[in-house]
Amino acid sequence: MASTSSTPPDQYKKWDAFISFRGKDIRKDFLSHLLKALFGKQIKAFLDENLDKGKEISSSLLETIEESYISVVIFSENYAESPWCLDELVKILQCKKTLGQIVLPVFYRVDPTDVQELRGNFGEAFSQAQHGEEVKKVEEWCHALKEISNLAGWDSQSRNIKSESELVEEIVNVVLEKLNDTFKGDYENDDLIGIESRVKKMEELLFSESVNDKRVVGIWGMGGIGKTTLAEEVFHRIKAKFDSHCFVANVREEIMKQTSNALRDKIFHQLLGEKDGYIDTPHLGLS
Repeated sequence: MASTSSTPPDQYKKWDAFISFRGKDIRKDFLSHLLKALFGKQIKAFLDENLDKGKEISSSLLETIEESYISVVIFSENYAESPWCLDELVKILQCKKTLGQIVLPVFYRVDPTDVQELRGNFGEAFSQAQHGEEVKKVEEWCHALKEISNLAGWDSQSRNIKSESELVEEIVNVVLEKLNDTFKGDYENDDLIGIESRVKKMEELLFSESVNDKRVVGIWGMGGIGKTTLAEEVFHRIKAKFDSHCFVANVREEIMKQTSNALRDKIFHQLLGEKDGYIDTPHLGLS
């Protein structure tokens, strides 16, 4: 969800968030909780589970970073000992500067100052990674570490963070908020003449105060006047407000193709998610 162009996000980006991390530090605890929370909000997150298997970062992984709206960088004690992680960081910084990618650092059980100044255990880890590397590459790593570690983020050891669950909740809420803001910008389509007033009317109907927390709004009219366009425009602007969402266009045609039960199961599947929590909804969404 995060392009500065007018290209619809689902055609421009493949991932909501790219997670940069050092596996041996956080994989079994903090990372698993964060992923579960992200997937629970239908945030499509990518992480590479093969980070410990090689030194050279693949071109496909670099492309994945480009195809993400947000990068969440989790600085942990041994993050800087991995040349792979450091190469990721250089690419993330590049995407921030050239593509406007949002970057959110998390300092997990490390002092932010140690990361910014390359000192302490973090500095020792970085020293290990430098052995045998070209001076230019080391300079790029240093620059990326200092630039990204100076961005606003979270310190897990801060007095304001009472527990890891609270930290995870804060991260997910901010990611969702950033994606929602970006998505609104992506779907403000100037080519749809007169749609703004209709979208605002729909939002008033959907979110006006009522004792009934369930809301159904129908759009009636002859074919070809833009009912589906209006519904999809409203959906893309408000879907981040909901824990689950699914948009189904051309329902009558879909039922004829695959029966009502199959369509129902498809909707439930997208709303509830797959077993691993990952949901791919390239063009669907009904809140």
